[in-house]
Amino acid sequence: MESPEVATVKMILTFSQWISARFESALEHKSVRHLIFTLFAALVIWDRYSIAGIAQWGVDQGSHLWLGSLLLKNYPRVGLASSYSVFNPNGFPLLCWFLSFLPTLRSISVSIGVLQALVMWLLADRLFDDRYTRWTFVLVAIASPAMKGISVELNQLWIFASLTPLCALFLFAVITRRAGFWVQFTFWFLLILCPAIYFSGVILPIVFGLIVLFCAFAPKVIGAGTNRSFLFFQLISAHSVLAAGCALCVFCALTWLPYFTVVNFTDLTGLAEPDYWMRLKMGYEAILMAPVYLYEFTDFLWGPNLSDPDILGASLMGLVSVMSWQLKVQYFSLCGVVILLGVDIIFRAKVIRRKLAPKAVFGLALGLLPLWAAVASAWVGGPLFHKGERGNIAIQFTPFFLVLIFPAYEMLLGELPRLALFLRPLSRVNAGVFFCLSMIATPWLAVQHLNYRGDHLIGADVPLTVKEQAIAFIANDWVVNGRGSSVVPVDYDLAGEWLWIPEWGAKNAVVHGAVYTFGRPYDWQFLRAYGWTNYQEGAVNRAVGTGRYVISYLHEPNRMPLDKIGSVHEFGRLRVTVLQSWAQDPS
Repeated sequence: MESPEVATVKMILTFSQWISARFESALEHKSVRHLIFTLFAALVIWDRYSIAGIAQWGVDQGSHLWLGSLLLKNYPRVGLASSYSVFNPNGFPLLCWFLSFLPTLRSISVSIGVLQALVMWLLADRLFDDRYTRWTFVLVAIASPAMKGISVELNQLWIFASLTPLCALFLFAVITRRAGFWVQFTFWFLLILCPAIYFSGVILPIVFGLIVLFCAFAPKVIGAGTNRSFLFFQLISAHSVLAAGCALCVFCALTWLPYFTVVNFTDLTGLAEPDYWMRLKMGYEAILMAPVYLYEFTDFLWGPNLSDPDILGASLMGLVSVMSWQLKVQYFSLCGVVILLGVDIIFRAKVIRRKLAPKAVFGLALGLLPLWAAVASAWVGGPLFHKGERGNIAIQFTPFFLVLIFPAYEMLLGELPRLALFLRPLSRVNAGVFFCLSMIATPWLAVQHLNYRGDHLIGADVPLTVKEQAIAFIANDWVVNGRGSSVVPVDYDLAGEWLWIPEWGAKNAVVHGAVYTFGRPYDWQFLRAYGWTNYQEGAVNRAVGTGRYVISYLHEPNRMPLDKIGSVHEFGRLRVTVLQSWAQDPS
């Protein structure tokens, strides 16, 4: 007679199979599939629109957008200066040129957020044959708060979370013989674009080289083969070399030749740690620390732009803890499966010859991308991700960690069929619960950020929603009081924690003019929506108190003299002070 525990497990499995069969039956109808896809797409767009309301839109993001919007008038030969005082290439302003045609800051945030979700769907659709594995990843990758948080920010580091999966998809097409000239050109184009956006992108070519090596040798190491070979010579075929040459010529014309008319090659020597042997040692150390390093991704739940505990509050932090533990449990399960497979390989690999699906091998290689990135970054003298350096850069690898602990985990379970019988349903339930909690957390997260009135500015600034409210108020008032002027007298008392910005703006002014200055996101919105320019446009160090409007942070004292103040208006964490008199319209 069966024990109650065994009977309960059988009952749960039977019920799960019945639900699965009913779901499969319903999906046979195209109308049902189209309805589900439409509803899911609408949910994603609503979700990204909600999270876009708390996008930061700080000086960096606004300055890049401003630079891109002026592309046709004044071609940017370089991007903004980095923290090493060395200019980045102009790849990111070129991308911002396309985005600058959108009407508002929020529409830009929503668009890049939806594009990230679309890339996650494409990645799952092309790499995962099993429908349940595919949707497990789609639900988790699209709903993950960290992914959503970075998706709506026009940040040159976090844009790689969308760009790198696209590179991976085109690489897979190339090495599995499904790539014509234009696919290969696109692959090389995207790969060269990465360092043109930001110098840390130079590690991605090394990363994809490590992925290729893994796909070539990992099956042989475990005594297995692939049921369809990877044709790695496609990467050096005549078509591929021609495509790479064309992509390189495009970037030489657009980026690198203009770049080196401004920057000397010797200026770049300080970007990397010079001690070669130390860099090599750190790369090996990253491999040894892989389990600990990958575990840290379970705490990259909200991302650096959303995660301040003082803003989230105790209740939402409790939900954060639950979701973090969901990822931890999934990761521990993965580690257990890997250990069991390792034991199996050691004792049985010489006897059993297996054929592996290329997609499974490539999926596992892609899941290990955070590890490849840590090794590559250590080798080139960049941040030591495995030691916790520059978590704001490492968060771009979150989608690949999710590949590792969900789809790759399910693929590995295929080698352990007895465990897969009950672990696979549990993993999918875990993903479903994670998705539901994440979707519930989005409006809660937005409300917490919009209701917060403290002095924390987190990564960049206050939420976009309060910026929109301040801009709308000033626009309505200036339409009435501006007598048709297209020069709006707005001052930005927004130094906050970034007192160094005027100094940095002066360095950027050498090649860009006065682009990098306080209030740049507001300037772009006034220009794009109303055709107005700031009355101090052209100055890096702008005066405060000579215009009609002064935008400042609510948690800081109002520095305007009482006898000059006409009225004060509060919008979330911003204050708009309307002065009784202001400098005359210079037009």
